[in-house]
Amino acid sequence: MPEYWAQACAALARRDAVLKRMMRVQGDARLSSRGDAFGTLARSIVGQQISVKAAESVWARLATGLGHKVRPQTVLACDVDALRQFG
Repeated sequence: MPEYWAQACAALARRDAVLKRMMRVQGDARLSSRGDAFGTLARSIVGQQISVKAAESVWARLATGLGHKVRPQTVLACDVDALRQFG
């Protein structure tokens, strides 16, 4: 556990009642480190960018497949296999 972990948890608990309650209910969180803070941050940023790109791609296929009318009715009317192909 990083040296700042207990202090960070205490600060969050003081500022947010919901987090404080969650921390009590969930117990101690486990945090693993790769040892290199910058590398960990960089991996996180890359992962978020990939996730955003993947979401944009799926959304584009869905919107195109539904004729750019993404509405509850058009989704419900769409075949399940077609929805799967959108991603």
